[in-house]
Amino acid sequence: MKVETLEETCNRWEKLLIHLSTDGPKKFDLVQLWALSSEQNNKTLVQPQNAWAVAAAEAKEVDCLTEAQEIQTKLLRAVAGCRSIEQLLIRDASCSRYGTGLNVLEPIEWELFFTKLQSNNVLRSVIIEGSALFYKSVIPPFTSYLASSASLENLRIGELLRIRDVQVIPKRRIRRLDEETVQKLSEALVQSKSLEFLQIGCLEVANIHVLLKALTGQPRNQSLRVLEIDEYVGWLGYALPSLLSCEHSSLKEIRLNVLTCTELDVEQTSAIGCALQLATSLERFTLITDLRSSVDGEPAYNVQNAIDVIDELVKSCRGSPVLKLDLCILRDYMDEELSSWLVRALSRYSNVDRLELKTLRGGSFEVKELLPIFEALKSNLFLQSLSVKNINGGGGWKYLTECLQSNSSLKRLTYEDSTDLSDVSFKWLMELLRVNISLEEIDFGSSSWSSDGRVALAKEALRRNKMLRTNLETIGGAGFTLNGPKSGRLFLCGSPNAGKTRLRTTMMKTRSKKSWLRKVVTSKKQKGVEIEMLKDDEEMQVSIWDLAGQWIFRALEDLIFPRASQTCIFVFMFNPLEENGEKLKPDLGQALRSQLTSWLRFVASNSQVTGHSSLPHVMVVITHRDKMDNQESGWAKFVVNDLQEKFEGVVNLLGGDELYFIDAQSTKEVQPLTQNILRIFQDSLSRKSPLVPLVCAQLSSKLSKRPMEVVNCPVWHIDTLYSFFGQEMKLLHARSLDLRVKAERKVLESIAFYMHDAGSIVMVPETEMVVVDVSWLMDKFLGRLICQGHASDFKDGSIHLSPDGFVADFELQDILLKLWTKHRRQGITFDIRILEDLLVKLDLCYHATNRKGEGRFFAPSLFGKDETKQRVGNVGQFFLEWTSSDPNDWGFFGFRLQCQDKERTLLTPAVFPRFQIHLRNKMKAMGVEMVQENFDCSHDYTKLHVNGYYIIVERGGHLGDHVDILVRYSKLKKREKAAAMAFIKQNLVQGFRAYSASPKGCPGVALAVAIMRAECVRKLTPNLHRVSNQVVLVEDLKTRFTEDVEKKLEVVELDGQQWGEDNFLLDYEHSWPRVPHPQANLLNQSELAIQLLEKKDVEDSVKTVRSRREERVKKLRTVMDDLDASIVTNESMKTEKEKSGLLVTTGINPPAGEPEVLEGENNGSQVDRDPSLSERDAELLNLIVSTVDKKRGESDEDFGSFEEQERPNIRRDLARIISIQRELRANLSHIMSKIDKMIGYTDALKKAKMPRRPFLSMDDMGFGKGLGGAVQFGTPVRLHLMCESQSGPHVIDRQSGWGVCVTKDNKEWLRLISVNSLRIAWYLMKSGVQLAPPQLGPGPIKDVEFSELGIGLKGALTVTDVTLENLENRDIMRLAPGDEMTSEAWTFLKNCMAAKLDYAQDFRLHLVKYKALPGSVNESHAWLCQNCINRGQRHGILSIVGQQDQVSS
Repeated sequence: MKVETLEETCNRWEKLLIHLSTDGPKKFDLVQLWALSSEQNNKTLVQPQNAWAVAAAEAKEVDCLTEAQEIQTKLLRAVAGCRSIEQLLIRDASCSRYGTGLNVLEPIEWELFFTKLQSNNVLRSVIIEGSALFYKSVIPPFTSYLASSASLENLRIGELLRIRDVQVIPKRRIRRLDEETVQKLSEALVQSKSLEFLQIGCLEVANIHVLLKALTGQPRNQSLRVLEIDEYVGWLGYALPSLLSCEHSSLKEIRLNVLTCTELDVEQTSAIGCALQLATSLERFTLITDLRSSVDGEPAYNVQNAIDVIDELVKSCRGSPVLKLDLCILRDYMDEELSSWLVRALSRYSNVDRLELKTLRGGSFEVKELLPIFEALKSNLFLQSLSVKNINGGGGWKYLTECLQSNSSLKRLTYEDSTDLSDVSFKWLMELLRVNISLEEIDFGSSSWSSDGRVALAKEALRRNKMLRTNLETIGGAGFTLNGPKSGRLFLCGSPNAGKTRLRTTMMKTRSKKSWLRKVVTSKKQKGVEIEMLKDDEEMQVSIWDLAGQWIFRALEDLIFPRASQTCIFVFMFNPLEENGEKLKPDLGQALRSQLTSWLRFVASNSQVTGHSSLPHVMVVITHRDKMDNQESGWAKFVVNDLQEKFEGVVNLLGGDELYFIDAQSTKEVQPLTQNILRIFQDSLSRKSPLVPLVCAQLSSKLSKRPMEVVNCPVWHIDTLYSFFGQEMKLLHARSLDLRVKAERKVLESIAFYMHDAGSIVMVPETEMVVVDVSWLMDKFLGRLICQGHASDFKDGSIHLSPDGFVADFELQDILLKLWTKHRRQGITFDIRILEDLLVKLDLCYHATNRKGEGRFFAPSLFGKDETKQRVGNVGQFFLEWTSSDPNDWGFFGFRLQCQDKERTLLTPAVFPRFQIHLRNKMKAMGVEMVQENFDCSHDYTKLHVNGYYIIVERGGHLGDHVDILVRYSKLKKREKAAAMAFIKQNLVQGFRAYSASPKGCPGVALAVAIMRAECVRKLTPNLHRVSNQVVLVEDLKTRFTEDVEKKLEVVELDGQQWGEDNFLLDYEHSWPRVPHPQANLLNQSELAIQLLEKKDVEDSVKTVRSRREERVKKLRTVMDDLDASIVTNESMKTEKEKSGLLVTTGINPPAGEPEVLEGENNGSQVDRDPSLSERDAELLNLIVSTVDKKRGESDEDFGSFEEQERPNIRRDLARIISIQRELRANLSHIMSKIDKMIGYTDALKKAKMPRRPFLSMDDMGFGKGLGGAVQFGTPVRLHLMCESQSGPHVIDRQSGWGVCVTKDNKEWLRLISVNSLRIAWYLMKSGVQLAPPQLGPGPIKDVEFSELGIGLKGALTVTDVTLENLENRDIMRLAPGDEMTSEAWTFLKNCMAAKLDYAQDFRLHLVKYKALPGSVNESHAWLCQNCINRGQRHGILSIVGQQDQVSS
């Protein structure tokens, strides 16, 4: 063990001092104050009081020791006095679970530390864990702080049973507190006034009464609210019942961790249940158990005992609401009996509060195992929390979400580390959130959804459901009638001049019998959005939203999309005529595809992600039928059907008979379309959805008729709206509102919320304004405002109106005054400033002052670019430049946010402009001074200067379909990149994701994060040239990095000599290609993935590799068991033949140099235990980690380095990978030995250096691929050999092989070679070996096919071609009688080989000799391809054998 020197300790402590004084951490671990060692070894750790003496003896300098003690004293004072630390971990460094070092504090130093800590009023939580000696040193001085602290709320002492963890700590290994320490702790608890939570798990049974006295005696603790304890006989025998029956206790909750139920019996359980009935102050008693049948490899209990105990507890408490069961069902121990009991408990017991379904050692639940449990959840009324980990097979997650749609009790759902979550699974989840609003929280763990933007969409749905629950409770409590939704929206969209307004006019005429309809006299070109009611009765309310077709109005349409999963239908109208309206477009199919695709992406992006049953409907209507000359409709159906398949799952595009060719003026042709639309609305509204108040529909109907007060003033104060609601509800007899004023207002607020969601009104955020005439807002106000802002008389370069989206104050006021004057009624006064506020609060503009002091509004959605300039990247690029300074003083990084589904979704035109305004408001709230130097905007970018960081947020791509974030930070400040990265992640990356998921953004878009090439940021490469190959998605880079590590592990020999700074395990490099354009001037460049990725991403990737390696170990063990069974069968067959005199046996020994693995040596527990590395592997681990630190440090010393307190995660996983790799190599070698034994590869054949992996093919001999084709004598077959690499055999690409003709004499030997080669290949692939040839060049790899020779009818020889994929999918490879490889077959093969010695030409193989392994004198031979030889020679583990030494005759 290389102990950390005093100099290294002092340097590390100096850094910690700076960290404490500058960053102010919220959590601190005192393990960092110990003298750490670099690796655990067999040395005996010294006692704490001798640690400094040992260090001084090694240093041989007293001065160095004195300096270290002084620095440590300063550090202790800094920790105790730090006002930012809220959680303090006090853990034993000599305990291998927390560190590998020496404790260096004397008892007097602990006392001084806790005395200083008493002045800290910020600390909320303390955790103390370690050895018995450590407790004796720390807890006595800590008790004085505990007794006097006014801020400490949470205390955890000792280790509790790690229920649900893979590595449960057995009780025999838990360190205990002695009686004296417990006595002092008990006295301090009595005096404590602030402690509310105590978790304790290290008491001896004899000391329980001491602690119990502090909780139940006189005097006793009066502040503690929650107590969490372990299962011990003392607690169960008398302490727990006494605690439950204690009167006037402050305890409100007790949690009992019961791992195996071995110490529980029916009598004790009954006593606990009876005590629960008598408990007066206790509100909750939680029994936590995972019902496992063994701990640390030792059997613990039987399932029936646990079932009896829990049943008795539930029975004896007699329905007491205090009892709660927290159950964890582990697949590793679950059987049919336990599953049946769980279903019964979910159906009958009201006490089951939390349920976890998980696996310990990898693997997944089968769907059939969980179906009964999920079915029981449908009717369960009490379960509050459910956690599920990995379901194998299709439909599992779907069935879970379908069952939960009927569950109204579940509040929390956890996808615990689930790796099998797909896009379809997410849609099922969103459908659940649409139907079931009772879910309050969803934890996605480390699933891919956490990194691809979907979590933001789910959180937005949960936020919305929370509001719905509140409003439902308010309205339901007021006695209003609730029923299913009855409102829907019909959107008419499409290209300009498609006849949308004309169709709306005709559709209204078909409903003209309704007296409330306004008669539409003429059709005109629509500007904005006009709204009318198509149907308004007791059955349903359907409004028509006539959307303008011009591009400039797309920003407006984002405001009116339904945000409440409201039923909506989009009628896309296609104009087949050219702009002049005289003739058809030349390519109708392409024109329809282009326009329809654009609108489908727009609809999908603006619609909430949900299940298939509630997708937005899109109908296609082709107008001007009277001018199409009876043209066939096949072209349109082909395009629609093609796009229907492409957008499946995000949009319900109707095709077939629901594709309409009409004349929009013909009532006869429009009538069937109208009827079909109403039928779809009726079917959709009948689906299960959250209930809505009936009064909302009645009030919406009233407003749709536009009474005089609405016409005169379309914008009301909120009190005016509530007054209107109150009067109308009394007239409707909905309710005689005799509630108190405060309660009545809450009811009215809830009603307004529902009507806002339905689109009947618009509640303006952060104001008391309400738009009661939505048609006026969208058409008369915003629609005409956009027309004016893009009118031809507003030229670029105008003194008042900037092409970048700015307009002078008085210019905007003049425009607004003209708009209002044109449409207001005479005699009605209105303050124009209300319209300005309306624009600001809708995130359509903000007010700013330029450098000249002139006031102006930035309104990019309303003013500036016209339709010809909407392609981002064509203008404005030259304005972006960093302020001049020394480039060596600055560092750069960047991110890109882009659609996860780029083909079907996009960032709509309104999102970025509105986010610019939202971002300004956010920065202003954070205290950033809003001057042009700190915050400046244009149409396509925003420039920020915050906390010393220079940031550019830029819209890019075609029509702005991604957002780039470019950052410059100072390299002169310590940890500046880490701080800048954290700021950008929180406020811009996650901020934009959250905004996009909100109703103001694109709730149908999942945003993925990509890393941008730093050189692009440094040079401010124009967006036009910042193409897709200059960014890499984080998830893609993690995948490539993980695959590269696994690939290295597949072929590497674990020898420390091959891994250094220039070649090590984690050295995957991402290549940035060249961009030759003069404005870009980017050269080819490579960067290490560990420098591009964050620490957490690197750790996650390494953890993934570890998990996959562990799965590989399991596969190898399964294969070894199958091989053992096969060998037994084979030997029994040989025995029978020996008895018949048909076979002479030979002894089989494992190849030299390949170690024999003893039976039972590799058991399942090895996968779960922390590896104990050999000295050689420990050096290798240190080499890898130090190289990672150095490589990351080359890019940024402070940000990139794996700091000591964070390093154990990746060290632990890397250590496990190395340990597993050793086991894999040993097991694979053992499997090779078993395969050799199975096929009869004898010592004599090995001595003759005979190739051992032959196979046959006939794919290039003129035969077809049919099954069981006959083979005639004289037919040539092709004999091939695999490369025999120690990392796993593999096929060699384009190996010519040898041709052998089938004869009567050799047909049986060829058949045996074929059959056994397939068995070998099958076992190897089941072991995880990749038999396919490695990709060495740019060309395609030829598909590998084995030929399987068999015996057909009348003994004829047949051939079947078998691909590797088909072979691997076989369930089993049974050895039929007569299929075992014989010595005669090997002799035939040996004679064939001896006939020709040029292996290099025909097989591309060379004979090599491996060096003997450490501790062995034997060397082994193998036939390898050139690539494996090059790798082995580079690592110095083999040499090529001369030609004359090859196959012996």
